[in-house]
Amino acid sequence: MFIFFDFECQSCVAVDGRDPSITWAWCSAGVLDYDPDSKLYLVQKVNKKNRIIDEQGKPVVNGYIVNGEF
Repeated sequence: MFIFFDFECQSCVAVDGRDPSITWAWCSAGVLDYDPDSKLYLVQKVNKKNRIIDEQGKPVVNGYIVNGEF
């Protein structure tokens, strides 16, 4: 089971990764954060210039971390 956040709908969606109706494709992504305890990365798809951008098209710097907080 995977949990995806849909930025357009602003909601989380649970998806069964074995569902044959899902089409999987590789894409380039940038790392926003890493949790060494769970060894999981927080990633976001990058644009054609390999930059992570927000909904307004502004570059994301340091994973939105400002003074140690999101």
